[in-house]
Formats: sequence, structure tokens, C-alpha cells
Amino acid sequence: GNISGYSYGLGGIVGNANASTKFNKCANLGNIEDTRNVVGGIVGLCSSTVKNSYNTGNITGTTNAGGLIGHHSGGTVAENCYNLGTVTATNADGKSAAFTTCNMAKTFVVKNCYNTGEIISSSKSQDLIAYTAASGAVTYTNCYQLTASEDTSNISGVIFVDAQALKTAALGTG
Repeated sequence: GNISGYSYGLGGIVGNANASTKFNKCANLGNIEDTRNVVGGIVGLCSSTVKNSYNTGNITGTTNAGGLIGHHSGGTVAENCYNLGTVTATNADGKSAAFTTCNMAKTFVVKNCYNTGEIISSSKSQDLIAYTAASGAVTYTNCYQLTASEDTSNISGVIFVDAQALKTAALGTG
């Protein structure tokens, strides 16, 4: 089903999770809307890794919106995951991304993931896969994204493909 709320940490599975929480083989298929702050398809606020999981719902938040995680505190964010839903941050200073956002300068790692969902932000502070503050860094390994209209030449580790090539790469089929 769909979820809507006013919370600091709203997610399809869990609102807030610490580093000891394990997320493996989780799925969110519903639309989630948070009218306060942090929202994610799997978890709102998180400091652990999400593995083998996916989101197909549309995620809408005011400040931080992520297809998997609304706000992450750094480290390995996602492994073997995908996002198919549209992710939107509505505030003037909102941040949105397919997998996670962070207002702080943190280092993220995203491995073996793909995104086909549209990423929208009123502030234009969005990234196709993960967003972090300017002095932070994101390392992508074996990630795929449907071809985007913006300049993507500086994103190492992300392969931009059309729909058929993404299906082949992600599913190993033709």
C-alpha cells in the first residue's frame, strides 16, 4: 500500500535504523510521501547497508528523498539494488537521488545497482544515484542508469545505457 506522513524518517520498511540494522531482500512497491523531511523507499534515516533490495514506488519528500534511503550517514550504502520509482524533493533546498542523500560531506559506496526512475529536485540538488554535500564523494562500481539528459561524463563507475542494454546488463538476458 501507499504511505504518507509527517516524520523525520519515513520509509517503506523502517523509518529510522542504526548501523546494526540489517536490510537484505527488502522491497517497497508503494508510493511514499513525507511532508516533513527525510523519506526513502526502504528506510528514511539510516547508517547501515541495504543489500539485494529494490523500490518501485514513487518517493516524495520535502528536504531529503531517496529511492532506497532518504538520508544516509556514510559508508557502503547499497549493494545489488535497484530503483524504478520517481524520486522527488519539493523544498527550495531539497535533495533527491535514486539511492540516498546526505547533507554532510560523507563518502558513499554504491555497488552493482541500477536506476530507471526519474530524479527530481526543486533546488536542482540531485544526483542520478547518490547525493552528498560538495566536499563528499561517491564511489560507484558496476552501476547502470538509463541515459540522462544532463551531462554525465564526470560520473565514473556508472554506465549510461538505453532500456534494452540496461535489461541485458541487469538481467543477463537479451
